[in-house]
Amino acid sequence: LVALYNISSVCYVTSLRDGMNLVSYEYISCQNINNPGVLIVSQFAGSAQSLGCGSIVINPWDIDNVASALQTALKMDLKQRQTHQEILYKIISKNTVQHWANTFIKTLQISYQKCPQNAPIVPSPCNTYSIQRVFNNTNNNNKDSTRVIVLGLGGTMIPSISKN
Repeated sequence: LVALYNISSVCYVTSLRDGMNLVSYEYISCQNINNPGVLIVSQFAGSAQSLGCGSIVINPWDIDNVASALQTALKMDLKQRQTHQEILYKIISKNTVQHWANTFIKTLQISYQKCPQNAPIVPSPCNTYSIQRVFNNTNNNNKDSTRVIVLGLGGTMIPSISKN
């Protein structure tokens, strides 16, 4: 893929839903500054958030927008392509995996320091029978009582039941 990234005039990332598409980063790192290609990235790709300022960001559902972006990319002059590449390369050079890991660990340490020492690490499981008892007692004692419905998603209130 490195060779293909290096010789291609355009990299078109069409993700409709994506966390962090690394193709964009790989493409940028493989470009020759003397004749770089152009990155077109879907607004739904995670990389659009960090690489949007040096690439062409499109909505892949909008066919006219896609056609226009491809035409713009293919007609872009060398100086503009080099400017885009310089911007993108600075971004990927600064925001490396090591940078992300260091930032994550620092944020985790700050959060830990702010957390009281006696705070539970994981919330204790909810006793659903206690909630049901309180709910029933409240409704039996007061005809005008307000009902509260608590929904637990993904095992937050009670453990998830596996379908094995």
